Amino acid sequence: MAKEKNKMSLRSREKPKPLDKWKLSPKARAVVEKELLSWLHHFENEADGMVGNVYRCDFINWDFFYFTDCRDILDKKPESNAVEGNKLIMFRKDQVFMQLFVKTLLGKLDILKPKCSHCGGTNTIESIYNGHMWFCPNCGKTDVSVYPNTAYKSFSDAQKKIWEWSSKNEE
Repeated sequence: MAKEKNKMSLRSREKPKPLDKWKLSPKARAVVEKELLSWLHHFENEADGMVGNVYRCDFINWDFFYFTDCRDILDKKPESNAVEGNKLIMFRKDQVFMQLFVKTLLGKLDILKPKCSHCGGTNTIESIYNGHMWFCPNCGKTDVSVYPNTAYKSFSDAQKKIWEWSSKNEE
C-alpha cells in the first residue's frame, strides 16, 4: 500500500521544470547552470562520451525509451541476447539516464520523433521481449527488431501489443 501511495504522489507532481522557469536572478541562474553543466559533463565522461538517442523521456510516469551506443563494449564480448546482463552496458545506460535528467533541467533534452517510411506519420516505439518494435498508428506499419534465438517469443509479444493497440482504437 505504501508503495502504491508513493507511486501516485510521483504522478501527481508536475513535470521537472527547466532552469528557465526557476525564477532565479541572472547571477543565481549562472551558478546553477554552471553546476548542472559540470554534472552533465561528468555523466558524459562516465559514459565514455556517449549520449542517448531519446524517443521517450517522462520522469512523472516513469516512461523512458532511449538507445545508447555500446558497440565498443560489445566488440569485446559479442552476445546474441539482450544486454541487460552486461554490467558495463548497464553502467553506461545509467550514466545516460542521469544525462537525461540533467538535460531536462537545463531545457536541452531533444526527443526524437521518427517518421514512418510508409505514410510519413510519427512512429511510436515499444519494448518487446528481447527487442523493440516501431509502430505507426496512422497506417499500422510495424518494424520489429529481435534476436534470432528469442524471435518466436519476441514476435508473440509484438503481436499482442499490436492487438491491444488495435482493439483500443476500434472502440
